[in-house]
Amino acid sequence: MRKLGLVTVLYNSESVLKDFFASLKSQTLQNFKLYLIDNSASIESTHLLNTFLTEELLFEYEHIVCKGNLGVAEGNNIGIRKSIEDKCEFTVLLNNDIIIENTDFLAQLLNLHIKNEFDIIVPKIFYPDRKSIWYAGGYFDRLRALGVHRNFKKIDDNLSNCNQLVTYSPTCFMSIKNSVFDTVGLMDSTYFVYTDDTDFVYRCIQLGIKLWYVPELVITHLVSVSSGGDDSKFYIFYSNRNKIYFIRKHYTGIRKYISIGYHLLARVVFYLKFNSAQRQSLLNGLREGFKLKL
Repeated sequence: MRKLGLVTVLYNSESVLKDFFASLKSQTLQNFKLYLIDNSASIESTHLLNTFLTEELLFEYEHIVCKGNLGVAEGNNIGIRKSIEDKCEFTVLLNNDIIIENTDFLAQLLNLHIKNEFDIIVPKIFYPDRKSIWYAGGYFDRLRALGVHRNFKKIDDNLSNCNQLVTYSPTCFMSIKNSVFDTVGLMDSTYFVYTDDTDFVYRCIQLGIKLWYVPELVITHLVSVSSGGDDSKFYIFYSNRNKIYFIRKHYTGIRKYISIGYHLLARVVFYLKFNSAQRQSLLNGLREGFKLKL
């Protein structure tokens, strides 16, 4: 029977693990292996994991403790390599701050892969209120070098309920046929966090890999703020660092300079409203983005 490898990266995830494990335990399809890539292992978190994992489980799991925080991108890579090594046919990258209410979700996902020969599948994603949409398809904005969610109305409209090819999706839930990695490669660990999903999807699209948004598959995203939110120094540094790195990596000629110029000009607005610490994070991020080796 074809097998799924589920990869989730743990970082200060204790508060969401109960619902996460409950979602997986309730699935009718249990022919999967869960890879827990732990970037913030502690006595407390390990005890909590052991509490959940010593319960009666029908699926396999492997808890991999990292030496420090290796970042989301490299954490996913560790799980992907394990999934391939264990001869899973598909790897599912998923956040642990999600809830899957449909007990047939994984069974439907696997059937869609097999029946339609879909290489990559992403679901519809709701905010916790189950009314507002967090993701219902997306696209890549070339000028801004940005993956954009099609959720500007945040309502469940007709377009949100159509199977469609998309050119962007976050990796908070993405199911990928493992042969795709042979063509595209793994996540670029240079990003550490943020933009690694945009980079991976961009490479897929460039190489003709199709990304399918399937709205019959639905999850809820608790929208974690473990990094401190969009105004945190952490986010400001990495989002700006990684945007410059992405443009330098993928763009050439006049397109590269236009995109970099647009980004720098747009940062002026943020710089003016930031406090001194935020401004320093912005400048440090931009500076490092230009220094990173391609």
